[in-house]
Amino acid sequence: MQPFLGCSSEAPCTRTAEFRVDPVPNRCCILTVTNGDGRGTDEARSYEIFVNGKKVIPADHSRSAQAPVKVLRRNTLKVVLSGEPFSKVFVLIAYDPRQSK
Repeated sequence: MQPFLGCSSEAPCTRTAEFRVDPVPNRCCILTVTNGDGRGTDEARSYEIFVNGKKVIPADHSRSAQAPVKVLRRNTLKVVLSGEPFSKVFVLIAYDPRQSK
């Protein structure tokens, strides 16, 4: 799980994180986004999520979203978000054996 914080301005900003995983089957994982603190506060006005350059969550503002993702050994997670400086989104990528079928 990785938190991504808003920028000091109200303009959209980009945050990135790199991560590695052991080899996993193709299309194995599910990406889950939580907007804000999970209680309806500190939410970003909008966010987009990219994994390895591919948009997996288009511009959204809901409290949560999910998408199947393909992960590699080396991965880049990019979040474009807009909101107040204290706004945040949390991104979790987890193994889901149902996605590997």
